[in-house]
Amino acid sequence: MKNFKEDESYFQKIEIIQASSKKKKEEKEVSKNIYDIQFLPESGHIIESIENTIGIIVKNKNSNGVNIKEGQVFDSKKNLIAKFNTNLLGIGSFDFIYKSNEEYTAEITFFDKTKIIKKIPRAEKKGTTLSIFNPNTTFISIFVKTNSLTLKDLIGKEYTLYIHNTNKTLKQTFIFNEGATEYNINLNSKKLAPGINIVTLLSENNTPLAERIFFNYNKNLFDKPTISLIKKNSDSLSINIYKNKKETYYLSASILPESTKSYNPKNNIISSFLIKPYINGKIESPSYYFNHINRNKLRDLDLLLLTQGWSKYKWHNIFNNPPVTNFEFERGISIDGTINSNKESKTVFLISPENNLILSAPIENNKFKFEHLNLKQNTKISLSTKQKKKIKAEKIYLQFSPLKTDDKMSSTKIEKTFNISTKEVSYNNFIGERTKLDEFTIKSRTKKVKKNNSLVIGPSRSYKIDENFPLKLRVLTFIKTKRFNVKESIDGVSIFSARGATISLLTVKPTKVYLDNNLIQDESGYSSLDQLLFTTLSDIKEIIISQTGFGEIHIFSNDNFKNGNKKKSFSKNEVSFGYAIEKEYYQPSYVSFHTDFYKKYGAIFWKPRIKIDDVENSSSFKIPNTNQKYMKIFLEGITSTGKIIYEEQLIEVK
Repeated sequence: MKNFKEDESYFQKIEIIQASSKKKKEEKEVSKNIYDIQFLPESGHIIESIENTIGIIVKNKNSNGVNIKEGQVFDSKKNLIAKFNTNLLGIGSFDFIYKSNEEYTAEITFFDKTKIIKKIPRAEKKGTTLSIFNPNTTFISIFVKTNSLTLKDLIGKEYTLYIHNTNKTLKQTFIFNEGATEYNINLNSKKLAPGINIVTLLSENNTPLAERIFFNYNKNLFDKPTISLIKKNSDSLSINIYKNKKETYYLSASILPESTKSYNPKNNIISSFLIKPYINGKIESPSYYFNHINRNKLRDLDLLLLTQGWSKYKWHNIFNNPPVTNFEFERGISIDGTINSNKESKTVFLISPENNLILSAPIENNKFKFEHLNLKQNTKISLSTKQKKKIKAEKIYLQFSPLKTDDKMSSTKIEKTFNISTKEVSYNNFIGERTKLDEFTIKSRTKKVKKNNSLVIGPSRSYKIDENFPLKLRVLTFIKTKRFNVKESIDGVSIFSARGATISLLTVKPTKVYLDNNLIQDESGYSSLDQLLFTTLSDIKEIIISQTGFGEIHIFSNDNFKNGNKKKSFSKNEVSFGYAIEKEYYQPSYVSFHTDFYKKYGAIFWKPRIKIDDVENSSSFKIPNTNQKYMKIFLEGITSTGKIIYEEQLIEVK
């Protein structure tokens, strides 16, 4: 991303609120409203003697759009030329012909009775403009306009219209003819790329002259799953999400109280994918345009794009400054190592159970390298060198790359008061019959749990490892002595029963192997036996072996293994800079689910990583029952074919 001039980073602002018992002092004087008014011509130009479309944006002192009461355009003789209005986000437009040697002013009246008079920018004597008519139906019309003064210089010249979206491009050429100051091109919406399209007008020598952005709505951009409440228990609710099409869904769900005010992101998944990548300026409430899409919102979206002017991607940079690879693509973390030893070693081993890694690398001139590792922050890696037939620890110096860098983001103190009750919770807020107790005591009995309780099919034998066993013997070698074939290769480790071939005329299946009751090899071929590669009997408490069928092995480790205290044959290092460790969602503890604070700013549940494929067609999960009459579910995600999912649904809890 750093190789490009455009900033494509994802940035989302959040608000952090703090309850306070202090009352905000009332302001004695009400400050006068201050308004910012901008006139933004379609495609960036106002040309004399032709009809121009002028966009207008009106904002208050907090940079929020303002819906005006009325707007009027007058010429120098106070003749009314046009009327306009703005939507709730403060955006509007009007059309008029800018006459030569004339001046125009706009008179804007606000609902607070403020009246502002502002001059409209002067028109250019010569030039060309682009105009789009987008009714969001089956066609889109593009108009190229110029005046008679400019046409004299353009007759016989070939101009080009490029309709593009950084992925798909359409090209239309036309030649200016005498007497024709306006050219109209109608395009079938289905032949255009769905979503944002950029129309650029280029001269005969490929100089960009004008540009306009528009949105080609297509319902195939989106998908909509079905959400339902399928079961209600006293402590939990079961939610089901059903997919309607034959493709895989990848989703996350936020479940919040009905009156929530905490879920109001500046960008949702639709605006982040479909709008922000193409827009240079800031957009107020971009998620508004894609929440319950209708014709009015698509009209408002077109007004927004009309006022945006040129897209984020500058033609000057495209033509003159193609991207240069100053930064290599970062795929994971690389480790460069130097061994401080005179002993000859040809191979270095890296083991990290926390990162599910067992790797080896060649050593050349006492140096080695591991690349593209998915290492987790503050986890441990163990390194050892192979000297002849022995594994030895050496002094090894490591350098991790990329280096850790701090991207600083600014924070702003919000001068805003939230009307939240801070009174002590009343017992009346709780459900059902209740009795207030002065004191109570909880008593319990402890039940002794039998360790290493594993269910083994058929006859088995237990080996309790003690000092009478060769503790330096590898576990895999020990298993070999018990009539099992242990295969070790660069592709990993696998274990098969030596009796498998004699009991089956069909395919021989791998032996089931468990480590601390966790399956680490199954009969289908799944295997994570690499973690036993350098494990010895000194790390093991007990091994239970069954020879029935294809065999079954249960291995129980001791504290030495669990604490990672592998012998002196490995040197240990901490990953100082790695990927954040994924954490389970923490359900906040609330005093009550019926306070004003909880209903406005509390959370019921968050469910990430919801995957729905063609095998199941639906996904069900449980959430806490917080005794709400209604709850809101916000579902965001994407399908395997790239369709975007954004669904907000109110669910009645019956």
